[in-house]
Amino acid sequence: MKIKILIIIFLAVVITALYFFSSRGVKNNNSGVDAFNNDDFAAAFEILNSEAAKHPDNINIVKNAAGAAYKSGDMKTSEELYDGLLQKYNLSNPDKAEILYNLANVKFRNNEYEEAEKLYKDALKINPSDKDSKYNLEFLQNLMKQKDKQQQQSKDETQKNLDKNRQQQEENKFQSDESKEKEQEAGQKENESRQEKEEAKKNREELQKHMDSESSRQDKQEQENLKKEIEEQRSKEEQAERKEQESASAKQQEQQAQQELSKENKRLKDEEKSLEKQLKEAQQREQKENAQKQKAKSSSEPSSNNKSAEEKMDDNAKQQRQNELEREESKRKEMEAAAKNEELAKDKNASQQRQKELEQQLNNFGKEADTPANRRVKEELKKAIEKQKEIQKNIDRQMQQNNAKISEQRQKQQDLNKEKQKLQKEKEELHKDARKENAEKNEEDNYAHIDTILNYYNESDKNADRLRNKPLSPVFEQGGKDW
Repeated sequence: MKIKILIIIFLAVVITALYFFSSRGVKNNNSGVDAFNNDDFAAAFEILNSEAAKHPDNINIVKNAAGAAYKSGDMKTSEELYDGLLQKYNLSNPDKAEILYNLANVKFRNNEYEEAEKLYKDALKINPSDKDSKYNLEFLQNLMKQKDKQQQQSKDETQKNLDKNRQQQEENKFQSDESKEKEQEAGQKENESRQEKEEAKKNREELQKHMDSESSRQDKQEQENLKKEIEEQRSKEEQAERKEQESASAKQQEQQAQQELSKENKRLKDEEKSLEKQLKEAQQREQKENAQKQKAKSSSEPSSNNKSAEEKMDDNAKQQRQNELEREESKRKEMEAAAKNEELAKDKNASQQRQKELEQQLNNFGKEADTPANRRVKEELKKAIEKQKEIQKNIDRQMQQNNAKISEQRQKQQDLNKEKQKLQKEKEELHKDARKENAEKNEEDNYAHIDTILNYYNESDKNADRLRNKPLSPVFEQGGKDW
């Protein structure tokens, strides 16, 4: 009898202790929920996270802790708690859909867009009528498309700036070479003018000396003639000095222009390196993101052999949209290259016209007397003609490059058109398979195709501009429920 009484007392103590500790955990959970409802998310997280560690088997407490972690900005803890619930428990469909949705929001905040997209789809497969999941999925997909488009535009802009930079460097090089030629011409004219000045000075001094030494034996007319010759030589001397100064100034200007071009080329070289680095980083980032997308796709999606007809149709539709974007981009690049060629053709015609004018001037000077001045003009005309020929060669090279781009883009469009026809045939076959699968589906099947789900959107949803978060409703616990 005493033993029975002792056993009853022992059981009563144990039950009371269990109730006490359970009630204490419930009390702490509920105080954490109160803090959450008062928007004190930091305090709520501190309480609920501690309780989740003590009661890892209580789904409601763990869910509350994960929600508080999300609200307080601790995405790492929130992700770990939600993942733990998915891995450890055989959850009901409503609980699983809710956790998948919340975990997708966490992935979104961590910029893991591919993972978030998959989780939203998984949540929608369980609960096709969930408006928030539908909204967030479309919002995310539009954001991903916009991001890809912006990255491509940024990459194209960088490439365009790089091409423009290199073209400017070529033009500067051409201008620098031209400036060096002008400098040499100015130097040559400066030397010639200096020689003319010295010769005129020498003649003037000799004439002055002759007039001074023979003044007693010269008649008045002869002296007047000598004075005129002296003045003529002085005039030539002054004229030659002005030409010398003008040539020296022109030479200095060309040297200054070369210095400025040299500085500009240095700046363009630095800019070219920076643009090349940006382009390389963009290409590496694109490759990395493509690899991540492929990895996420291969790890999360079933093999093509196991996919349903509707899933294959989804893939087919995505591929068609991607091909259409590539075809539009290809057409844009083709038109851009063609427009450049039109401008280059105009520049070439203008250069050819200028060359004809210069050749006509050269031909006219060929009929003039062979004087040093005429020879200089002929040399300048020949150099100007060669310059126009060089301009035309550069234009031809650029037009050939553009024609190669046009051919490349047209070939790409042809390949994409063939791919489009192939995908269209595949789509028709998949429609047949989908109709067959739908006929065999159980009426109680609660899975839905993503493209069908997206048709439920309202315009107000589509016009919203941010991710939607469900109002988190932490669960209060009743004392003694766990035991």
